[in-house]
Amino acid sequence: APAAEWGKGVLHERRGQVCDNYRVLGQDPGPLPADNLPGCAVVFISDPKDEWTVTQLPRNQQNNFQNTQHYHKAWNFDRAGFKADSLPRSNEDISPVCYIANVSGTVTLGYEEGNGNRLLPCPGNSRAYPFTEEEILDPNADLAEMCSMCYTSVCSFRTNPEDCGGGVEITNGAEMIEQATPAYHCHLTMADEGACDYVQYDQHEESREYYMDYSVMCGWEGIREYNLTQCDCTAEAGTANNCQRDHCLNMAATAGVVCGNCGGCSRSRSYDGIFEPPSTNDVYAGQCALAQTAKTAEERAQARLMCSAGLFCRRHHSSGRLESLSSSGCRFHCSDDKFGKTDPMCVPPTPAPEEDDRRSASSAVASGSRKMLSLLGLEEAVVKIGEELSHADIHPDYHPIVANKGTPYPKF
Repeated sequence: APAAEWGKGVLHERRGQVCDNYRVLGQDPGPLPADNLPGCAVVFISDPKDEWTVTQLPRNQQNNFQNTQHYHKAWNFDRAGFKADSLPRSNEDISPVCYIANVSGTVTLGYEEGNGNRLLPCPGNSRAYPFTEEEILDPNADLAEMCSMCYTSVCSFRTNPEDCGGGVEITNGAEMIEQATPAYHCHLTMADEGACDYVQYDQHEESREYYMDYSVMCGWEGIREYNLTQCDCTAEAGTANNCQRDHCLNMAATAGVVCGNCGGCSRSRSYDGIFEPPSTNDVYAGQCALAQTAKTAEERAQARLMCSAGLFCRRHHSSGRLESLSSSGCRFHCSDDKFGKTDPMCVPPTPAPEEDDRRSASSAVASGSRKMLSLLGLEEAVVKIGEELSHADIHPDYHPIVANKGTPYPKF
């Protein structure tokens, strides 16, 4: 194994965590920066120039490492807003992660989708330049430029890389030969009490062969400075991952990064809310970015509301199906501690008068039917034995008719 910055095995000391300082085996803490920010963000970087890259990882770890992509234009530097009108155009805005791979006996150049496990080989369609094996393996080949051409052709203009489709399984149908461009693995936690140490060491250094350079940033919100599209999340120390909707919303609206593993949260919706430009055709696009970039506090608060609605409870668009208020996503979005008191779409619409009449009649039918069933012992009793049962209890439209023998029976 290559020399690493940290030791492995029981005879070695583990690296001390600079955030939320938990150290073991009597390691001298040394001078540490003040850490008064919640959580942390850890990013591992695999550069093609390094001796140890993704291609040196075991096959079952290659998928897991590449879980994000790097982009160039960011609101956190000049507050001009994301260049969402051109994302994800390679070289201009986003850095594709490309590899040379052997796919079913053919040497090809391809890129890996962010937070996925599929290598998308060139040519992706008729527009892609069909690089030959000799061109790809040429020592003087400009792989970065070739990769850009590959990525642009495989993944159409302004499309979430994860939704490009196609490709082959890295652990099954493709064998990586060489890493062509930098790759990143990102993981954060919003918790303290050893969570940073757990994410950095237990989840990554101890259990995986990540002998790459890495950075730990104290304060999870600092992930915005890295210009990454996605990041995985761990809720607390001792349990891997397990982040939920609240984490997803905070990551999207506060730090402008898609949560790669949050429960109950769509990565595609998050990507659109952060990187797609605002549009009259899509009222949710770009709202998560506007939660940070809008000019006034009121506009930022409204954008955060719309970011949450776009992620979990889509009821603001003028045409098409509205998501039900009884759905788990709407229950989250419309809870009192979220947007239940400020989002008018969290209130069921007032029915028209004739609809009220129909509902009242339907309710009366249901009530009468339950009473009849209770007398037959088919449902929990709602009337006491000996209690008089009126015609209305049977059905509001019941009209007794006396037959020849004087026996009344219902007619509807």
